[in-house]
Amino acid sequence: MKLGKSVPNDVIIEKCLRQKPGECCVLIYTSGTTGRPKGCMISHDNLSWGTIQVMEVASRERPDLIGPQNRTVSYLPLSHIAGLLFDIMNHYFNTHELYFARPDAL
Repeated sequence: MKLGKSVPNDVIIEKCLRQKPGECCVLIYTSGTTGRPKGCMISHDNLSWGTIQVMEVASRERPDLIGPQNRTVSYLPLSHIAGLLFDIMNHYFNTHELYFARPDAL
């Protein structure tokens, strides 16, 4: 939180405006169970689309999961697509509280 306070809002807005569909947002690496690990580029629009789809299904099936009144404990590695999509991206769209479990919590 302290680190973010030193960055002016106009710098953040300018970076957001430079993002284009199809550009790389993150690299997710496979585990290598069937061969050497490989990096997979996930674009900004792909990650946003996937998150919106998850939230649309959740709002139909479990509307109680949508909204800022919820809390999430993230325990999946953030380098895993499910951890990134369900924990981090869902938090951006849903504005709920997000907590991170310690690596040895499970």
